[in-house]
Amino acid sequence: TFGILRMEQLYQLTDLHLEYLSIIEEDIFIQENTHFPIFSLPSLQQIDGTLTIIGNNSLQEISLPHLPLFNGTIKISYNMSLENISLDIQNLHGNILFQANAILESITLVGIHSPEGNIQLLSNPSLTSIILPNTTDIIGSIAIINNQNLSSIDFPALENIEGSLWLEDLPSLNQFTQTKLQTIGDDLILFNLSSLSILNLPSLSSTGDNFSLQELHQLESTSGFLALNSIGGNFSIQENESLKNILSQLSLWTVQGDFLVQDNPNLPSSQAWQIVDHLLFNQYSGTISIFGNAEN
Repeated sequence: TFGILRMEQLYQLTDLHLEYLSIIEEDIFIQENTHFPIFSLPSLQQIDGTLTIIGNNSLQEISLPHLPLFNGTIKISYNMSLENISLDIQNLHGNILFQANAILESITLVGIHSPEGNIQLLSNPSLTSIILPNTTDIIGSIAIINNQNLSSIDFPALENIEGSLWLEDLPSLNQFTQTKLQTIGDDLILFNLSSLSILNLPSLSSTGDNFSLQELHQLESTSGFLALNSIGGNFSIQENESLKNILSQLSLWTVQGDFLVQDNPNLPSSQAWQIVDHLLFNQYSGTISIFGNAEN
């Protein structure tokens, strides 16, 4: 058992043997160690603090193969040689941040069923895939932003997100499918996904706040939202160059905020007005803004 485990600026460190370490009662700091290739704690059972792994230029692999309990935050950032992250955490009570790891290609978070915190993947330019194979609920938000080579987001068991789902600046993502996702407690924001042509969330019934599709230049239809009936904030579809059909959103019964369908050059404005008519039947009272779309 350790209180705090701190390894910082140990320039000659090339190996670490902590095979029998089972509990860390506070924080782990692994920072600016230049010749340290692998970080693995195979017997670790519990962390009650923050795991910070930052600026280790030779670190290639991070492995926590069986960690039943993590009460804290994970920060893994600016590790220039890190290629793979594999974490098997059964119970996570805290946030996850993976940021600016230059050659990180894959992230696999096995075992996490209902993480209680936010998950952020920011500016990992070589990341191609993120897999959460067993996660059913996220008690927080998930933001995946500015990962230029990310082509696969796989959350096959995910049913509910209590916070927001935010995908932005992912130019290599050409499809996003979550067949079991039913509710998003806050915002659904999809922004500047320039290659996305397949968008399929067939079980999603509601968002607690805003619903926004903007600059999805390859998307032709919103037919992947067949079950969506309630939006707790604004309904916004803007600047989608190829979008031609949004009539599947006639399933909408309530929109609590504004209705914005703007600057979609191939989308007939008449489709947006059909949805508005349907909402007005249910006493919709928000601001309506429909312009810059196709006339027919």
